Amino acid sequence: MKAKSISLKISILMVIPVLLVGIYNYQASQRKYFQDVEARLQSEAKNWQLLVSTVAKISNNKEPIKQLISQEVIGKTGYTWVVNSDGVYQVSKNRLRDGEDINDSKDTNGVLFIQEAVKKAKANPSGGEFQAYPWQNQGEFKPRMKVAGLSYVPEWDWIIGSSAYYDDFETNALGLKDIFIVSIITVISGLVIVPPLLKKRR
Repeated sequence: MKAKSISLKISILMVIPVLLVGIYNYQASQRKYFQDVEARLQSEAKNWQLLVSTVAKISNNKEPIKQLISQEVIGKTGYTWVVNSDGVYQVSKNRLRDGEDINDSKDTNGVLFIQEAVKKAKANPSGGEFQAYPWQNQGEFKPRMKVAGLSYVPEWDWIIGSSAYYDDFETNALGLKDIFIVSIITVISGLVIVPPLLKKRR
């Protein structure tokens, strides 16, 4: 009985460092992944800012560029939207909500995220801002984190948001969280299976 207890303690002591390293690596990978997504969307919004600014200098015809923006797909489900300083849609997904006032839209935490996005974009005209927010669509059981890279075109008073869910860019069969869960299950399985095998070999 005592030998079994010692064997179990040794197994636990062997597993704990591996588990801690796994947690650290998961958190570091998640941070890096989020930063990459944010940088990608910031770059996307910046590119639209440059294009729209160029067009605005030579023409006031907004329809061609609106149509071009509305056709963009980012990652799996992401898209680029445009509102003015009053939070009125200038370009919405598939143009279905153009002209709609979404200034008072709230995320699942109750934050007026459109107003926050407008403030951030206008405060940094050179671009590089982003707005992260939890969002839950109708029919979904829980909110998912979404992020929008932001830019501002003063010539047309356009706040441009290139937005997507953080997990829109996961290309592996398993997401980061799934990999972490599988790792924990593997460690626990080893903790349960290995001691009896060692005992048998004795």
